[in-house]
Amino acid sequence: MNRYVCTVCGYVYDPAKGD
Repeated sequence: MNRYVCTVCGYVYDPAKGD
């Protein structure tokens, strides 16, 4: 998947980093 802004989480989720 590509990185996307998790508005619910309040940060950018980057699967490339692992978690």
